[in-house]
Amino acid sequence: GGIVRHRYAGVRAGDRLCAWIEYCAAACAVGSGPRPAAHLIGRETDVTVMYHMNDAEPCASHLASLVEIFRKGRASLIPLFPESSLAFAREYARNRSIEGALQKARFAYEGTHYARGERDDPYVERCFRKMDPFGGGPVLEEFIRLARTVYDPVLKYQEER
Repeated sequence: GGIVRHRYAGVRAGDRLCAWIEYCAAACAVGSGPRPAAHLIGRETDVTVMYHMNDAEPCASHLASLVEIFRKGRASLIPLFPESSLAFAREYARNRSIEGALQKARFAYEGTHYARGERDDPYVERCFRKMDPFGGGPVLEEFIRLARTVYDPVLKYQEER
């Protein structure tokens, strides 16, 4: 058995995270048995891409971390923006540069004249209207911590094929 998620459009950060959560839950459910196969298939820049989730030992601890973040987010505002967080984690994994990773994250957050950024989402705009999540201080530190906690394992254990 296994899991297959498909999106005939660009694979978004939320798609990758949902597929990862499903994989981790299935892997935890089988216990010490063989891990299920899991694939996410979609489009990126006019080519079909497939992400294969490989054996990930820390599934249970990562799920626990995600549940903790979810609970915190239900009680208070947290600076977790899927596309910006994935952009940060991806760039940080490539170059180990906080500054470069923050540039990528800010670009995803702010968008361009041609593509909306996450700050243009009505819910994000309402919640973060008076605050710049990339302006430094504890909000920026929490963004970095959340981005890495959520997306580092996704990047580590999802292989692009």
